[in-house]
Amino acid sequence: MSSMTLLWLGIVVILAVLIVALISARRRSGLRRLSPEAGARYATEWRRIEAAFIDEPAEAVKRADDLAVAMLSERGARLEDERKVPESLRAAREATSEHWGSGQTEGFRVAMLRYQGIVDEAVGEGTRKEAQTGRREVAS
Repeated sequence: MSSMTLLWLGIVVILAVLIVALISARRRSGLRRLSPEAGARYATEWRRIEAAFIDEPAEAVKRADDLAVAMLSERGARLEDERKVPESLRAAREATSEHWGSGQTEGFRVAMLRYQGIVDEAVGEGTRKEAQTGRREVAS
């Protein structure tokens, strides 16, 4: 085989591997998008949870977990099988459990940031900001 043929064969193989990896990643996530109404509802609830964090961090984290579970369930995640729990939810719960009962809010703050990532992924950061301000952002 000529070097040009080998080069083209290598390119085709690399492209095939990339396509398979992208398809596999898409299937692994497999989560549906939320409707705009559901996204707005969850974004508004997230804003309430964030506000409650100041006075009751432990309770806010519990509510954040409930919200994340509801959103992920609505998007089609199968949470009944521990092996299929999304890594983002597992990470948020680990950050919570590491500091539960310690009286320190740092673990709760880290958990809230992880839950915020779940919310942002589901509703989009723009929708979440719209719920904070009550208006849509306009691109400039």
